Amino acid sequence: MSEEKFEVEVEAPLYPTESKEAVIRAILNIVPAETEEIKTTGGNPPFLKLKKRGHEALTKIRRLLREERILDTARDMLISSLKRSGVMTLLLHKQAAYVGELRLCSSEDESPLGVIRVKFSFKGDTSLFLDWLAPKTVSGRVPKEVEIHELIGPETS
Repeated sequence: MSEEKFEVEVEAPLYPTESKEAVIRAILNIVPAETEEIKTTGGNPPFLKLKKRGHEALTKIRRLLREERILDTARDMLISSLKRSGVMTLLLHKQAAYVGELRLCSSEDESPLGVIRVKFSFKGDTSLFLDWLAPKTVSGRVPKEVEIHELIGPETS
């Protein structure tokens, strides 16, 4: 039940000059999933899309935000993208994601082959979710990490 609180939607354009497998790899480098879960939509260009529920879908992005030391920038981008519905969006550089790096884009023009658009939904306290995913830092360090149980509540058997 608590896993329903989290949803992540990922989409990336697939241009004729790109390998579908390469774009799938870029997506899988940021969201844990099976290749079969990624769907192709029609259009010009077509898009590869993935929708996952549960906090596990955010583990790679959460880890990469810390490794790349871009928590404050990501937090600012998430806050500025926040919709009334509670959906927040990050734009990621597709080629960087392909090599396992997380590079944030402030516009779609920053990634020559299009961005990977990642939409986050959380049913609950948005500020607590932000503190879990991309907490504020002080002198480059996170003063206190929000634990997952603070978001989803205690495990019930």
